[in-house]
Amino acid sequence: MPSWYRVILCLCLLLVQTAVAKTVTVVSAPWPGLTAADGSGIYFAVLREALASEDIQLVVRVTNWKRAKQMF
Repeated sequence: MPSWYRVILCLCLLLVQTAVAKTVTVVSAPWPGLTAADGSGIYFAVLREALASEDIQLVVRVTNWKRAKQMF
């Protein structure tokens, strides 16, 4: 399965989870330009924009891919 399918699946699951959650933790591997340890990157920007109208705190964690999958 291509990695962008996984990202879309995670986004869909995230949106379902936000119906009841006040804090959402997003875990990712570091991908240059897409996700960075300081919370920057296009994927995190899209999530922040999508959750901007909700009263939800976004917690970003960047770790290696194996650990990120285990945390999911």
